[in-house]
Amino acid sequence: MDAGPYSIHVEKRPLRLAFLLDKRRLQWEHLPAIFAYNRGKWGGRFNPLIGFDTDDLPSPAWDILETLDPDIILSLDRLADSLLTDIDDRLSPCTVEHLCKRQEDIAPFRVNIFEEGLSILPTWPNVRVAAHAPNPIFVLLEPARELDQDTRRFVELTFGHYDHFVALDRALSQHSHKSFPVSNRPDLATALQQLTTFGTFVHPTQISTLPNPIPDAEYQRFGETFTVVVGDSLDDAIYFWNRPLYRPLWKRSQFNEVILPTGLIKDEAFRPVLAEWLHRAADPYGSTTTRVEFVSVSLNQSDLTALVAPLLPTVRAERIAQVVPYEALKLRRWPVPVIRSTTDSYRATASREQIVLAEPDVEMSYSRDEHWVADLFVEFHSTRYRNYIRDFWWQLPTHNGLAQRMFRRTSRVQRSGYPSALMKRGEPRLDIDLLDEAAIFATLLIEQKPSGSNLDDREQLAARRRFHDLRTSDKGRYLNGLLDLFGGLFAASNVLEVRYWRRMFTILSGIDANSDARRLETIQGRLRKRARMPLTAGDYERFILATGEYVLQVAKEVGREGREIPYSAFRGEAEKELSEYNSRRVGEDSRPFDEEDLRRAMGELTEARILLMGVRPRCPSCGSAYWYHIDEASQIVECKGCERRHALNPQEDWFYRLNTLVQTAFYQGVIPVVVTLGERLQRSRSGFFYRTSVELFLDEQGPPSHEIDALCVVDGKFMIGEVKQSNGLFSPADFDKLAEVAERVQPDTVFVASLDLTQQTTTITHGLARLRERLASRRIEVKWIQLSPHVFEPSPIR
Repeated sequence: MDAGPYSIHVEKRPLRLAFLLDKRRLQWEHLPAIFAYNRGKWGGRFNPLIGFDTDDLPSPAWDILETLDPDIILSLDRLADSLLTDIDDRLSPCTVEHLCKRQEDIAPFRVNIFEEGLSILPTWPNVRVAAHAPNPIFVLLEPARELDQDTRRFVELTFGHYDHFVALDRALSQHSHKSFPVSNRPDLATALQQLTTFGTFVHPTQISTLPNPIPDAEYQRFGETFTVVVGDSLDDAIYFWNRPLYRPLWKRSQFNEVILPTGLIKDEAFRPVLAEWLHRAADPYGSTTTRVEFVSVSLNQSDLTALVAPLLPTVRAERIAQVVPYEALKLRRWPVPVIRSTTDSYRATASREQIVLAEPDVEMSYSRDEHWVADLFVEFHSTRYRNYIRDFWWQLPTHNGLAQRMFRRTSRVQRSGYPSALMKRGEPRLDIDLLDEAAIFATLLIEQKPSGSNLDDREQLAARRRFHDLRTSDKGRYLNGLLDLFGGLFAASNVLEVRYWRRMFTILSGIDANSDARRLETIQGRLRKRARMPLTAGDYERFILATGEYVLQVAKEVGREGREIPYSAFRGEAEKELSEYNSRRVGEDSRPFDEEDLRRAMGELTEARILLMGVRPRCPSCGSAYWYHIDEASQIVECKGCERRHALNPQEDWFYRLNTLVQTAFYQGVIPVVVTLGERLQRSRSGFFYRTSVELFLDEQGPPSHEIDALCVVDGKFMIGEVKQSNGLFSPADFDKLAEVAERVQPDTVFVASLDLTQQTTTITHGLARLRERLASRRIEVKWIQLSPHVFEPSPIR
C-alpha cells in the first residue's frame, strides 16, 4: 500500500448490543435481568430490545437494527439459520450469541456475554452530566424480594436499581443521595411523595444513557413529550425500553419515560399519590407547559382512555393512543466523517503502524476484563488518485475480514463503511496494517466472512462457496498499463470522457466501423464456405490451420493500422467540435476558438508519451513516406523502404502517432471501463477503491469460470459490473454470468453500462429484469448506469 502521511481519527464509544427476544420463549423473568444488565453498562440504555414471534424479524425491527448497527447480537436461544444468514448479510456484527446456552439449570436468569462492555457507576461527575443541572440528587429505590409483582415491575423497570458491591458503594460515598427501601406499595407511595417536589432527581436508568452515543433523532411530534407506557404485556415493556432512541439528543438523559402496570392505576388508595408524582416528574421545574402522552401497545384506545381518566384532572394529557411495537427510527447522520472535539487524532506515515489509544474516561467497576470500541476514521492516500483533490477515507464494504486484516483483532466494518476495533480496558495498543486494493478485492471475492469466536452462532452455518482464486485478465493488464501511462484513473478518465479526444484517438488507432464490418463479413464468408464442404479428418485439420493463419494475418493488419496525423488535423477536428458546441448553445454567446488550449492539452499528452511526436518525410529516391519518432529523427535519415539516406526538409510538419498501448486498449474495449470507473470516482463522496478486470477461478485447476469487467468500492458499497463499448454487444449470457458471480460474492450493487447513448436493447431490458428477479431475495441492487450526457456531447477542448 503506497501510503503517504495520513491522519487517524478515533471516536471512543460503548459496545453496541441488540437483544433479539423470541416471544415464544420470552418470559417476564428475562426482562428485569436484561434491563438491569444494560443499565449497568456505559451507553447501555440505548441497546434496543427486539421482540419477534416467527423465524424472521418484522420490517420495522430490521429498520431499527440497521439504523443502530449493533456490534453484538444477543438472543435467548439460537436463532434460525435463515435469520442468522440475514443478520450476517445485513448487519455483519462481531458476534451473535444466545444467552441461554449455559443457563438451563441456573436461576435466576442473568445476562453473561463473552466480551463485556464497560460498566458505568453513579459517580458524582456522571450524576451531574446526566442531570444537566448543578445540584442534582441521586435517588435509589431498592425493592424488597417480597414486593408484589406490579410494584416491583414499576420500580425495577421505571427507575432501575443496583445490587450493592464495593465499587458501587465507593461511588455513592462521593456524593449525597437518597435511598428508599420499598417493601410494599405504601413504601412506594412514601418515596413518591418525597420526590413530588421541585428539584432535579437522577435515577439509575439515566446514568446508563451516558455518553449519549447515538446520533440525534429526526424530529417527531411527540419526541419531547413525557411518555407514560400503560400495560402489562411484554410488548409494552419493550416499547418503554426503546422509547429514548426516538428522543432528540438533548432530551435523552433526562427522566422522560414511565411504565405503569394497570394494577397501580386501578389502586384507588395509591392513585392520588401516583397522579401528583406524574405531574411533578413530567414538569420538575413548574413551567406549567409540559404535557404527557399515555400510550399502550396492549390496550386499545377506548380501554386506555377509560383506565387513565382518573389521572387526568391532575396530569395534562397531550395524547392518549394505542401504538405499534416498533416505529421507524431515523437518525441524523453525515455522509462523511465529522471530526469533533471529543475525537482523538493521531498521525501516521507508513502502511504498518502502532498507535496507543487514549482510553475512555470511565471509572473501573469490578473487572478489568471489559471492552470498549474505537471507531476509526483513517485518511486514504494513494498515488493511484494523485491530482484528485477530494479527501478520501478508508470506507469499506461490510465484510469483517477486511477490518480484521487491518487490525489483527476482533473488529468489524460498520454499515457506514468505517471500521471499528474492539479494545480491552488496560490494553490500548492498536496495530494498523493498511491493505492494498488487491488485498481488498481478494478478501471480497474469495474469503468467507469471519465469525467473532467459537461461541458465535454463525460458526454452524454452512460455508458459502465463493471463488478459489482471481487473476488480472488480459483486459485488466491493458487497463493497468493505460492508467499508469495517464498517471492514474482520474487523469485517464478526465481525458477519455471528452468526446473530442476519443474521436482523435479512434482516428489515430485506425479504427473504422465500416472497415471492421467488411473484415467481419470476409471472415464469416470464409468460415461459411469451409463449413459447407464435407470435411474429412485431414480436411478438418487443414481448415483449423488455415483459419488460424488467416485470423493471425488479420490481427497483424489490425495491429499495423495505427495512423499518424499532422497538427492541422487536430486543429480541424477541434474547430468542428467547438462549432457544434456553439450551435447547441441557443441564446448564448459563441465561444471563440483558442488554439492555446489545444496546444496545452496536446503538450500534456505528448509529455505523458500518450501522443508521440515525429516527422514523416518523403524519400526523394523511392517516394515512400515513413514516420520517424522525434528521438530517432536526425538531420539525415535513412529511408525505411529503399534504405537510402536523405536530408530532412527544413519545413517538415510534425506528425503525431498514438502510443501503441493506448491503441491496443481501444482495440480491447477498455475505454468504456475507464470512463465508467472514472464517473464512479468523481461521484463518490468519501471513499473509493477499484480493481481492473479480473478472471475468477472456481478451483485450482482448469480455466477461469467468470470474468468481471469493473470492480469498485464507492462510499463503502461493493459494486461489480459488465461494461461494453455499445449496447448491441450485450448477450443474455453476460447477465447470467453476472448473476452467478453476484450470488457467490454478495456485492451491494450489480451494474451494467456502455459507452453508448442509444436506447437500451431488448437484450439489456430483459437481462436487467432477470438479474433483479434473481437477486431480489439477496437485497442486491441492480442498475443500469447511464453515463453522463457530457460524455457524448461536444465540448471545448480541455
